[in-house]
Amino acid sequence: MEICLGKCHYCKEKRILKKRYDSHGYLISATCKFGCDDARSLASRVKRNLSFTVIQMERLELTFFTSDWRITCEDSRGKMVERKLTRSSAETHMTLCHKVEQCNSYIELAWLDQDTYPDSYDSYD
Repeated sequence: MEICLGKCHYCKEKRILKKRYDSHGYLISATCKFGCDDARSLASRVKRNLSFTVIQMERLELTFFTSDWRITCEDSRGKMVERKLTRSSAETHMTLCHKVEQCNSYIELAWLDQDTYPDSYDSYD
């Protein structure tokens, strides 16, 4: 089971989700963590008081559909964090850097890894 932000399979709203996978690693369901009617599942509950500054960014691999990146950034509290992100192959250094610096929480930063096709959902406000 994995916890992340995304659209629930049932209510189709942007929520805090729990994802379940089968034994082969395929996604079975992505449902609201506490239930569709529970306010604790609202994505707005995610603390948004951080800012991130990109220290280093490197493209590791480029395929026809995706590109893998290693990003080192510092949050507004001075904590250094390194993430490996899979993005669209059309992603450039500047656009990804801008998206990282727009993140306000670690959950939003982790969500960038799942955003392989950037036009597939509305931006997270």
